Amino acid sequence: MLLICLLAGCSTYDSAVSSDTPSPKTPYPIKVSDACGLEINLAKKPDRIVIQSQWEKEFIEEIGGTGEYILFEGKGIGGADHETERRIATELKPDLVIIMSQAYLLEGDCKNARYLLSLGIHTYVSDQSTIKKITDEMIIIGNILNHQSEASRASEQLRSTVELVEKAVAPLQRKTVYWENNIFIEFGEIKQYYALGPITLEDEMLKLAGGNNITHNDSMMNPYNISIKLDDIIMANPSHILISGHLEKQSAGLYKKIQERPEWNNLNAVKQKQVLELPILFGSVSSLRNDLIMLVEFLHPELKGNASLYSKQEG
Repeated sequence: MLLICLLAGCSTYDSAVSSDTPSPKTPYPIKVSDACGLEINLAKKPDRIVIQSQWEKEFIEEIGGTGEYILFEGKGIGGADHETERRIATELKPDLVIIMSQAYLLEGDCKNARYLLSLGIHTYVSDQSTIKKITDEMIIIGNILNHQSEASRASEQLRSTVELVEKAVAPLQRKTVYWENNIFIEFGEIKQYYALGPITLEDEMLKLAGGNNITHNDSMMNPYNISIKLDDIIMANPSHILISGHLEKQSAGLYKKIQERPEWNNLNAVKQKQVLELPILFGSVSSLRNDLIMLVEFLHPELKGNASLYSKQEG
């Protein structure tokens, strides 16, 4: 089945590379410029690669570098400026530090990279703000780590899914969406709603899937928790509602489901039962393709099972 093929990760790329074909090697030394415009020169494959987040770990594993990193989760330790960077340099002595900026390119990440470079530590900052940028970064970082074949395969699979989704939803009417990402509860009552904002990778996925976010506040302070008033949600009257980020509170019985909130009864999404609770791991690197398709099928159920969404037509 074409759907099974996509979810299993097969593609036309797989059939083009036989097991007897030697994997391409990175021709070290190489020179690479990152998202901050900083340049690094690597004489050989970096052995001691330091990363600082689960996203970076998943990204490297997705392109074939399983186990080829040191996860340093020391952010927030010590109050001095660049304390984390100094600890990375002195304690780990890395060949390369990889910093991945999600949501949008953070100036702080560039600042930290410049400081590490001043200490003589090769540092690469990757812009991970959109899926299309992620596909490009898979190729670049795969080349840096000498995993060209695996990175090319992962990049092509993700890029192909994006292209198929864009083509499938292009002629369809866009749907309005409220994406609830958090809530504030006091004395058992919800006092504040927090929505997913525009400057996020997930919002870009929503746009690709044919949705329009009713939350227009593009604050960079905390784009995953944009304060929104109930009156604004009711006025926007979204056709679909997504919930993520706080499902543990709901499962613990700390608040009522959206479908059980009396003040939400007249929303189109509630009346039409178009409310989706996203899985906890939604938006992780390894699930981006499946997650994008999940959004498409939620917003456009007529596309569910449509072969053109899951695999390119063979000539």
